[in-house]
Amino acid sequence: MVSSQTFCGPIEILDTRTAVQIAIVYNYLPLMIFPLWVALDRVELHLREASKDLGANRIRTFLQVTLPLAGPGIVAGLILVFVPLSGDYVTAALLGGAKGNMIGAEVANQYFNAQDAASGSAIAVSLIISILLVLGVLATCFWFMSKLLKANRAVKVVAR
Repeated sequence: MVSSQTFCGPIEILDTRTAVQIAIVYNYLPLMIFPLWVALDRVELHLREASKDLGANRIRTFLQVTLPLAGPGIVAGLILVFVPLSGDYVTAALLGGAKGNMIGAEVANQYFNAQDAASGSAIAVSLIISILLVLGVLATCFWFMSKLLKANRAVKVVAR
């Protein structure tokens, strides 16, 4: 039988940033895991085996075979998490730890508490524009990286 003196008491986590962070991870982790699972499931087993047959260790096989083939799933998961997380205000409102720290909460505050629809709309439009800019920059970076990787993989034929 365990006495009640061994327990320290209830955990005081409500109304803290830690509660908000735990809830965000809990809410958005499936949106990252599912595309990543599908991408890793589609990586052919014989490609990893061929890499090992050619002398690559596990880390090199992961970095040079598995990770590039799972890249689209990683990007899809990042986008699926980033876009709704940018406008999330319910998590912070319910758990109370990040008052005023999240832009979605500020948009909701302008609409509901301050009754200032113009400011709320301006903040929402700036949020949408910033999301589009970030996605555009990331798409450009991935495009340049793919071109760079394709250029490095090109087989050069030397004529004799």
